Amino acid sequence: MEQKAPAVTALTAAQLDALYHQLRADFPENLRLRLHRSLSWLKKADSLGEDYDLRYISYWISFNALYGREIRPASDDLPAEAVGSSRSGFKYFLSQICAADSSQLLYHALWQSFSQSIRVFLFNKFTSRNYWLYQQGSIDCKAMEELGQENQRLVQSALSHQNSTLLLGLLFDRLYTVRNQLVHGSSTYGGSVNRAQVMDGCRIMAEILPLLVQICLEKHDAFDLGDPPYPVMPD
Repeated sequence: MEQKAPAVTALTAAQLDALYHQLRADFPENLRLRLHRSLSWLKKADSLGEDYDLRYISYWISFNALYGREIRPASDDLPAEAVGSSRSGFKYFLSQICAADSSQLLYHALWQSFSQSIRVFLFNKFTSRNYWLYQQGSIDCKAMEELGQENQRLVQSALSHQNSTLLLGLLFDRLYTVRNQLVHGSSTYGGSVNRAQVMDGCRIMAEILPLLVQICLEKHDAFDLGDPPYPVMPD
């Protein structure tokens, strides 16, 4: 079990932006560009107040700016989990972040500050990909129940062992399901149905995402995020 961390105050988006400008001269160009883009969307998300739909999308774009790579075959420098799919890509990124989090910023957030909010989100059936696969007819009820039981086993294992890497992977897997509903037009803007997961997801990302950015800023030598798939090109 991980050692209990002392309380750590997360930096605000404005403080992160100031830290970025202080440190960016030492960053490789790919990291500088990723952080510049991520911070721009993080600041936008924070400015949107109770516009939860657009806030959610903006937070996810900020997150995607950090980890996103072209989906392609694995290579000597990139394992399959880094480039195989969007889900495997962000889980690989989160595992790198957790390994670099020597200050235990994420530990404090996951296990001391927001653990109840995260539990509620993880047990909301509308954040489960398997629930929607069943509704779409892609799997039957028995398969949905079996997959649900396996997911709950993983959740309980992460919670009982305070496994930050596993918990973050499970959490962002469900955040990704809600992201898909919004981005692919499967949700009404400002609608009144199934709003809890959008609002709760916004609150979770508002707390977790700045920590991911902060770790990237402070521990940038610990990992290589690679080139963003769309570099800046001259007009």
